[in-house]
Amino acid sequence: MSHSVAVKHISSLTIPTRLALALALALVLILSLAPAPAAAQATRVLYVTPGGSSYCKSWATACTLQYALSAATAGDEIWVAEGTYKPTTGTDRTATFRLKSGVGVYGGFAGTETARGQRDWVAHPTVLSGDIRYVGYNNDNSYHVVTGSGTDNRLHRHLGSGGSIMPRSEVQPEVV
Repeated sequence: MSHSVAVKHISSLTIPTRLALALALALVLILSLAPAPAAAQATRVLYVTPGGSSYCKSWATACTLQYALSAATAGDEIWVAEGTYKPTTGTDRTATFRLKSGVGVYGGFAGTETARGQRDWVAHPTVLSGDIRYVGYNNDNSYHVVTGSGTDNRLHRHLGSGGSIMPRSEVQPEVV
């Protein structure tokens, strides 16, 4: 059994039918050239360890906290393994961990987790310290260990220590 479809020549179609067909073809062409809608992007995680020296792509290639903060963009998360972090390896008292808007900084990781919910900030404390030169001597500490004026950021489960308290109008980030 065969089926046949009668195909009319375009010149035998009425003008309104030809216009409708032309508009339908134009719409198909336009839609085929339009870019596909962007897929929802997964959150990028940057991994940090006290001895990090790489590119932050995994716990095995972790970087320093300063590098992660400089490389992060809005929507990223920074996962910080347990340990003590100082804003400088030198003696610059103005060095600070400067937060960025839209970047979450999470502490309490052992350095093996694959999900943020696996962290344990009690068992794996993350300390941001301003005690940059002589341990226990407060006159050489960082002025502001963490700054985040004008950001919408929060530090998640970090402990602070060794910062020098100085009056300043800058709003400090909330530690939760």
